[in-house]
Amino acid sequence: GLRRPSAGVVRVGPLDGDVLLLCTNGLTDVVEESRIAETLRLHRTPDEQCRALVDLATQSGSDDDVTTLVAHYRIGATPGTGDG
Repeated sequence: GLRRPSAGVVRVGPLDGDVLLLCTNGLTDVVEESRIAETLRLHRTPDEQCRALVDLATQSGSDDDVTTLVAHYRIGATPGTGDG
């Protein structure tokens, strides 16, 4: 039969400069948290971070779909100015 998707809910109070990663288990099943954190630190933009994480999962042998979403939280950023 079909497996029902599951979701975890975590409530956090983000701080200025925090990075939020939402991803599928196609990444977390094959890559240790420390390597994920290191990859996020090594790449600057959310686009670069997502691409690097998907590449890392693929290179680590993931045979599952890999989806990543990275957001940078900035306090006081003005939309449309490139600050956030």
